[in-house]
Amino acid sequence: MLPGSTQPAQAAAEARLVQDQIFRGVIDATPRTVSIGLVAAFILALAASHTDGDAPVDRNTVLRAWVWFAVMALALMHGFATALRGRHSGQSPASQARLARQYTLGAHTCAVAWGAGSWLLLPAAAPWASFVVVVGMSMVMLGAGAAMAGCRPTVYVHVVLIALVFAAGLVRTLEAQGVAYGVGFLLLGGVALSSAYRQELALTRAIAGQLRIAALLAQLRGEQVSTEAARRDAEAAREEAERANAAKTVFMAAASHDLRQPMHALAQYLAAIARQNHDARLAPSIEGASQAMEAMGELLSAVLEISKLMSGTVTPQPATFMLDDWAARQITQLKPLAEDKGLALEVFIQPQLLVRTDRVLLERVVRNLLHNAITYTGRGRVVLHITRRAGQVRIRIADTGAGIPRAHRSRVFEPFYQVANPGRNRTHGLGLGLAIVEELAELLDLRLRLTSRAGRGSLFTLTLPLAPDRRQWPRAPSPLQDPMAANHVADAHLVLIDDDDMSLRATEATLQAFGCHVIAGHDADKVLAQLTQEAACPHLIVSDYRLVEGTGLDAVARIQRHCARIFGPDARPGALIVSGETSPEELARVRAAGAQMLHKPLRPALLFKHLNAALNCRRGGSPRGMPQG
Repeated sequence: MLPGSTQPAQAAAEARLVQDQIFRGVIDATPRTVSIGLVAAFILALAASHTDGDAPVDRNTVLRAWVWFAVMALALMHGFATALRGRHSGQSPASQARLARQYTLGAHTCAVAWGAGSWLLLPAAAPWASFVVVVGMSMVMLGAGAAMAGCRPTVYVHVVLIALVFAAGLVRTLEAQGVAYGVGFLLLGGVALSSAYRQELALTRAIAGQLRIAALLAQLRGEQVSTEAARRDAEAAREEAERANAAKTVFMAAASHDLRQPMHALAQYLAAIARQNHDARLAPSIEGASQAMEAMGELLSAVLEISKLMSGTVTPQPATFMLDDWAARQITQLKPLAEDKGLALEVFIQPQLLVRTDRVLLERVVRNLLHNAITYTGRGRVVLHITRRAGQVRIRIADTGAGIPRAHRSRVFEPFYQVANPGRNRTHGLGLGLAIVEELAELLDLRLRLTSRAGRGSLFTLTLPLAPDRRQWPRAPSPLQDPMAANHVADAHLVLIDDDDMSLRATEATLQAFGCHVIAGHDADKVLAQLTQEAACPHLIVSDYRLVEGTGLDAVARIQRHCARIFGPDARPGALIVSGETSPEELARVRAAGAQMLHKPLRPALLFKHLNAALNCRRGGSPRGMPQG
């Protein structure tokens, strides 16, 4: 097909469809048209053969009239038979062409028969009958033009034949009245042709419009089917994505738990080796192994954290708190890192800034930004600036480092992307800090902005709203304080439960090194058997969360009920859950049970800190039945 020929071909196909529709309409209307024609022919023959009063009957006139009616009836019945065959014929082009030829032949025969009325019916027996024949034939010609409108050239030939044959019969006598009737009939034939033409245009437009509407409806139905199919595909894809996301969450939880267990045990064993080592030559190797283990722990925690953030499994826990002391603690923890690099860490915090957000997640954002600034600043200073501005709190972290080139600014928030560390040197960081910052900022609805100039440093700005009313929300609980001067861990009686034997033995060794008396077991049954045998109630229960049978909370509840039953209702030991479980749902269950969740791998110094804080809360006295330390 030649270029640009698509539309003409489409128009030609549409024209053929329109003509087919018109022709089928004419065929369908033929039985009714034939019935009307038979009635009209009968009336005309009856009128032409009628004789007034006592006038003698002209047998020739009567014979001619009824012969004409018989011929007319045969011609009309031929059209009726053709229409019946057309209704039951196929829709193939050959059958349609054959039907059109038969119908056209019948129409022309009828036209000649109608026109012959002026030859056989006129002059009629009565003067008024002649007038009836002329008027009746005029109506027949107009009706025929209307009935076959649209079937060109059939309708034109049909009307012209009727007009010419009938007019010729009128003027054959060359009398003035006959000539006038003949001319008038020809003019009426022209009117019939003009009316047929206009009717054809109207029919063509109407049918073409219907065909277009039908095509549009078919297209709409097709699009609806396609849309429904696309919707089903999208729904299936969404369900598949949800299943994949759920599987990913389960996998990350399992990976978190199963990887943290041996790393936790390794941390305890390395600490035990360091405590018992008396060979100075081994000290660097032990320190290096400890640093490598801590590096693995940091990488694992960072990867799992960014995975949880991206999968949407982290839920903020908003609280209202002052930024003064909160920010000062961040500086206290990071100041030694800055001093080791010879950097000045400058802080300005406007007092009485009350905010409502997740305290821990905001701390992670600011710590990551400060740590990142210290890591990538070779000399100069790092500045933390927290102020109020137009009902907002603005936290700015600036440095005098190398800055971030414009081409890299949009990519520094991608996981593992580092501008100046193509060799993946771990001393320059993991490349996950800013990715975690961006995910947490979006989660907390913080506005994060980066401005930087190469060679001049970078500035990160966080914006969050002030809390509406400091009396409106309860104050957030204070974070864990530094280890207290008093040692509440030594001589404490603890219960340790962990179904992982390696982790159990390593943690037991660490607790014994702290000076604790430890009853250890893989489940609550074994621990309860030992407690019953010793008739003792522990100060604190340290348990893994995920056990072979039930959870650590179930084991803690059984031991607490045992102690309350034996030693009284006040003898309910506290609980620390030390686990690789990190899902928000499990964390919420632990909090609801009144216990504290600590995450593996846990360094011995941090474990001591949490134990000391938990035991300090119970330092008012030992549970009854427990030997005094």
